[in-house]
Amino acid sequence: MIKKNSFGIIGTLFSFLFLIYGCESQNTFENTSSNVSSKAVRSVSDSIFYCPVNVYANTVQNYMYNTGDLPGYDYIAFYIDKSPSEYWDENEIYPDTITLRNDSYHNSGIWLPYGKHHITAEIILDDGNGIFTNCATYVTSITNNVQTSLFKQDIDPRDSTGSGSNAEFQFEFDIDVPYPSENTDKTLDIKLMFNEGLEDPNYITGRALIRAYYDWDPSLDISSKTWWDFSINIVDYPTGDIRTFKKSTTNYVNYQTSTDTLSYQFRSLLLPLEDDVNYNLYLKTDVSVKTNHSTTLKDSEISWYSAYYREQFYEGYYSDWYSVDELTSSYIGIDATVDFYSNLEIVCFKSKAMYDLYAPSLGIDY
Repeated sequence: MIKKNSFGIIGTLFSFLFLIYGCESQNTFENTSSNVSSKAVRSVSDSIFYCPVNVYANTVQNYMYNTGDLPGYDYIAFYIDKSPSEYWDENEIYPDTITLRNDSYHNSGIWLPYGKHHITAEIILDDGNGIFTNCATYVTSITNNVQTSLFKQDIDPRDSTGSGSNAEFQFEFDIDVPYPSENTDKTLDIKLMFNEGLEDPNYITGRALIRAYYDWDPSLDISSKTWWDFSINIVDYPTGDIRTFKKSTTNYVNYQTSTDTLSYQFRSLLLPLEDDVNYNLYLKTDVSVKTNHSTTLKDSEISWYSAYYREQFYEGYYSDWYSVDELTSSYIGIDATVDFYSNLEIVCFKSKAMYDLYAPSLGIDY
């Protein structure tokens, strides 16, 4: 396996940083060595601390993490209160990263400010495309031996924006670190189980295939590539608990018709599995495109003309098409509190023209 050297300097950078600040961090673990990249100018003060983070990763198909000429190719990166693109847009700022180890925990840490924060975690697996198909992810906060679950989902690999040979995963969670009189003892425990499902008998893994039929104004002089963001909220009924699943992908506009037709599937939706608890599903879609004059056009929270859904059963046949239960300017809502849907197909039409053009071929006749 040939490894790339894009992150080979991570260990060297952190070693220098750790010598400076190591005495000020109160990591309770014996193994505090880390591959944390901290090229950003940071000062250790009362408002920031070194939070211990333990990351476990299982072995898949004898894949060995971080082997090759240099270490640091298979890792998890942490972006605090910003998206990865926002991090990389800023000069000299890199996220904290922790490399993965086979079937064991890497006891390391990240620099984390006190207060409430939104963390985006990005997993990069070098030459892992085709090997890693999903990741059951567990994130737990531990304070004074009290464990709090922060994130528990089965996530799919996302479209690679870097090397096409890499497997990439991304998830987000919130954390609250109250400011204490002295340094905190909070620890994050992250368990990554690749190619395995969640260990929870109360839930089942569901799917949702999204078909979007979108048309742009031909006078906009748009370029060919579009960027799509999908967000699905699964709301347990009647508990009200919400789990959010996000996906991003790209597509291409037909120059002749200014139309954009897209199929994309959520493969790992965590659905409640109890006799008296079903769910509601809410889909939100955003799209953006660049014009030939380098202007970016966005349609956030798309207002669809019409939308329909059906269920594919295990035997291979489908239910009838149903119009969505709730269609607003922000969401497509589907009520699954009566009929349980675990393998949905959802079709969205931006305009009546798109409906008239594509609905008949899908067997939709309303």
